[in-house]
Amino acid sequence: MKFWKQLCCLGLAAVAMLSVAGCGGSSPESSSSGKMQKLSIGLMPDTDSLPFLIAEEKGYFADEGLDVDLKQFKSAMDRDSALQSGNLDGAVSDMLAAAFAKDGGFDVKVTSATDGSYKLVAGKTEGAADVKGLKGKDVSVSRNTIIEYVTDEILAKDGLKGEDINKVIIPQIPTRLEMLQ
Repeated sequence: MKFWKQLCCLGLAAVAMLSVAGCGGSSPESSSSGKMQKLSIGLMPDTDSLPFLIAEEKGYFADEGLDVDLKQFKSAMDRDSALQSGNLDGAVSDMLAAAFAKDGGFDVKVTSATDGSYKLVAGKTEGAADVKGLKGKDVSVSRNTIIEYVTDEILAKDGLKGEDINKVIIPQIPTRLEMLQ
């Protein structure tokens, strides 16, 4: 239990550093009243966000005197827009999104990393037994995200190219999952 608490607080500290060095959001320092300023963190419905959700549910942020507002986003584009517009202090994101933000002139910093594992899944009624079985089929991705990049890498491992499938652009994760069914 203590491990999760420390992990969540370390993750929050890393995101807070992103905000201070990043897009000009408010710093996590105490205000003149001695109360911590609220940190607004953007999350996606993915496993990398779990430590933050657990910390909130278990009260770890409050235990550490932190005022954290976790904001859920359904698409990377919406999350990135909120971060770049200053509506978030930090976000759980990926290297590709950080690279695009830097390229677009936003001074963001990557403060931590995970070793996320990505899988390409097919609906149970889909006749593809393996990756090669997806040739010529519709596969939904979110354009210019880690999902599209990883999809291309998975295809390449099996001798296919991105052009060998029909990429259907669906930015919102819940919609992609619904379409899979």
